[in-house]
Amino acid sequence: MIAPVDPKAAVTILWQDKLASSDNLERDTATLAQQYVAEYAGAAAAVKAGVADLTATAANVRDTVVAAMEILETKRVQRLPKKHGNLSL
Repeated sequence: MIAPVDPKAAVTILWQDKLASSDNLERDTATLAQQYVAEYAGAAAAVKAGVADLTATAANVRDTVVAAMEILETKRVQRLPKKHGNLSL
């Protein structure tokens, strides 16, 4: 889950009107919280929104981290050329 707020708290804020007309508040809150995590706070939603680059499952975490480190290994910092030199006195 990738969210700044707990799913139940987010549901009470976002869907106040649905919960106000509910006859079973706990059940509807839990259902809406699951829906919130699936649609808005999950890793797939973060990738879709462009916030994250990719998702990694437990089986391929090591390979993903190694590939990222190999990319960073050859990366060089580009410096801007000097605009001014030292004056000879």
